[in-house]
Amino acid sequence: MTNSSIILNSPIGKLEFVIIGEAVHQVNLNVDKPEIPPHTEFESEISNQVDGYFSGALKRFTLPTNANVSEFQKRVLQALSNIPYGKTLSYGQLSKIINSSPRAVGGGCRRNPLPIIIPCHRVTAASDIGGFAGKKSGTLVQMKHWLIHHERANY
Repeated sequence: MTNSSIILNSPIGKLEFVIIGEAVHQVNLNVDKPEIPPHTEFESEISNQVDGYFSGALKRFTLPTNANVSEFQKRVLQALSNIPYGKTLSYGQLSKIINSSPRAVGGGCRRNPLPIIIPCHRVTAASDIGGFAGKKSGTLVQMKHWLIHHERANY
């Protein structure tokens, strides 16, 4: 099985897509590495879908993924995948959908290995935007603001 990665420029910074075989295994945000352009057909498909998302044309990624996560995490990721483009839910609302607690849902969002592809940015706190990728402020939360605004503007 072939392992590779590509690093793509985006409006929110460089994104690294770690690929195992013909599936995305992990997405790393805000990487500080040189761009690595696609070299295979699958890598080009990733790039095309990322471009489509950031242009507002793509509303749902259709890339195969193979993240290694727990059964609870699979439930969280499936619920995240069902949040429509341009919409948000609170941690509390999502916790009711999967019959869990808001804190557990927050932990599941924080451990999302596939941000952007699986839209954990669409989950907010009841009173504010909440955190992103384990951070409560800074660059990552600014990314979350940008992603929510981008989706609402292209809804």
